[in-house]
Amino acid sequence: MARPQSQSKNLVPIITLAAVGLLVVLAVAWTISGGFSRKADTDKKSNPSSSLGKYMIDEDDIKAESAKLEALALEIDGIESVEVMMRSNITVGQQIILDAKSDSSDRNVLESALMSLAKVGWNNQLYRPTDIHVTIVGADGVQLDSRDIGFKLQGIGPKELYDRFGPATAEPDWRP
Repeated sequence: MARPQSQSKNLVPIITLAAVGLLVVLAVAWTISGGFSRKADTDKKSNPSSSLGKYMIDEDDIKAESAKLEALALEIDGIESVEVMMRSNITVGQQIILDAKSDSSDRNVLESALMSLAKVGWNNQLYRPTDIHVTIVGADGVQLDSRDIGFKLQGIGPKELYDRFGPATAEPDWRP
């Protein structure tokens, strides 16, 4: 026996409401469980079972590694101050940005410092960067970036970094 059409129409809003409710419950459960911000395996720094796993790096680990990079950068001749930003997410990949200021106006000193900054970023302990941006501003206000030391773009990719510096410390078996 077929159901009258008016009863079928009454079920549509109920089914829609149930589906929306289920989605809300799943979203809340995902958020409570940590979602994309779950702490990564501390030995591997990523979850190899997931293509998104490599981006799941704990913020405390990123802050600690950023502080180490800052300390290493400040040891470079010609660098007076530096700002370090490490990002790891599905939008930008695993990016490192090092912006430095120098007390020197000597172009050779600035270029050498810039090259050392790029190497410091590449040799971080946390992850193999997909992109490194390095800039330095000299005492005279002149700003140099990675293109001034022979890289193709402002954002240096892993192949160029590997070709210049060898394997990344965080992932020594990786090859371009």
